[in-house]
Amino acid sequence: MEKAIPKLLGNTKNESTVVRWCAAYALTEIAMNSTTQKELLRRIDEIVKKEKNNSVRVYLKALKAIGAR
Repeated sequence: MEKAIPKLLGNTKNESTVVRWCAAYALTEIAMNSTTQKELLRRIDEIVKKEKNNSVRVYLKALKAIGAR
């Protein structure tokens, strides 16, 4: 998991909506089971603020809400 996170975070900047959506989905799955959850949630919060496509943001927003509890 630890090696995948930086690559997935990089994919959140990809031009393809499909790639960003897949990265968002994978990051939510990792964050739900990760020991690095706090740092990952902080990074996801930054991505949510920049992402324009709602189909990508849905996963990121949900994860942000889960982390805020």
